[in-house]
Amino acid sequence: MNNTKVDIMISTADDQFSAQTGFNLIKILNDLGIETNYPMQQTSCGKEHYEAGDYDNAKLLGERLFKQFSGSNHVVCSSSAWVAYIRKAFPKLFFNSAYHIEYPVFCKKIHDITDFLVNFLNITCVNNAFPHKVVFLDNCHTLNDYGLHDEPRVLLRNTEGLELVELPNDVQHTCCGWGNMGFASDFEAISTELARRKVEAILATGADTVTSSDTACLLHLQSYTAKNKIPLNFVPIIDILASKKD
Repeated sequence: MNNTKVDIMISTADDQFSAQTGFNLIKILNDLGIETNYPMQQTSCGKEHYEAGDYDNAKLLGERLFKQFSGSNHVVCSSSAWVAYIRKAFPKLFFNSAYHIEYPVFCKKIHDITDFLVNFLNITCVNNAFPHKVVFLDNCHTLNDYGLHDEPRVLLRNTEGLELVELPNDVQHTCCGWGNMGFASDFEAISTELARRKVEAILATGADTVTSSDTACLLHLQSYTAKNKIPLNFVPIIDILASKKD
């Protein structure tokens, strides 16, 4: 495992609103003896442009990623939604293009941290502790486009002191209201109602903390609870995995 080398990709949401999450991602891997590299010139993956229909700029940003992460290392991203976007959109953007050879290689080597730990390293416990009752919030794109479901739950269940509770299926598998690019602002009433339903279901479980593999969804619900003075904590799963025992 000590010979494993990983390139780190940090999402825009983490870079701007949860910088410690990026440092914690590196910490988790370093504590496992994995060498990490952070390409300093990385920018957006192009997800926002793609969702807005700006495919030309989405392709330009994708081409930058191919160049910045051109080595043979696995790439671990702080956002599962970014990985889901890349794996779904890049075959559409780059099929029969100048990057026809590069895009399937890139899609294969990029992972969410829970996917990388559980499915590549066969690690289901990182000796972390988080003494809280927790709900895991599935990101829609992660669930539907990436197919990631069990991996984060395995790691949470093996976290000392953590009690994982699930939402009813009809609530768990509906959008939290964040949606695609611009949805929350363009359809504010719908977005707010979806957030209300999700938060009410979370409160009914008795959980005090909500976690997810995508920070944007957490920020959306956090803004709703802050406005309505609802006492809930929102913690990215990377931060929980980096929370070590005393």
